[in-house]
Amino acid sequence: MKNNVKNMNDVVVEISPDVYEKLLLSDIAFDQNNTDKLMNGEIGQYLGMKILVSNSIVTSGTGDTVRSYCFMRTKRAIGYAEQIVDSEQYMPENGFGKGFKSLHVYGKKILAPKELVLMDLTNAAESTI
Repeated sequence: MKNNVKNMNDVVVEISPDVYEKLLLSDIAFDQNNTDKLMNGEIGQYLGMKILVSNSIVTSGTGDTVRSYCFMRTKRAIGYAEQIVDSEQYMPENGFGKGFKSLHVYGKKILAPKELVLMDLTNAAESTI
């Protein structure tokens, strides 16, 4: 397919709870056969894409009109790294024993910008046909 995305099973769609509600109201069926995945935010698959619901999606607006800035990406579009840079043992002031503290740094980077899409979705009030 375009931009070297060979398999739709590599695609992840991250949506807000508002968008998920609209998908349910439109009777789009998801493959929801694994409760462990549901607990981690994955609501199922649609057209081979993994659908995730996240409260971290940026939204704006209130009432009947809410804009959600959702993502569609491949698994290799964003990289994440973490490292414990420094650590030391110390003696707590008000107690026995020893304590341990460390500096944990982490970051992210867009590795394949052509495989990342920002979807600006606007939820509107329900209407009848």
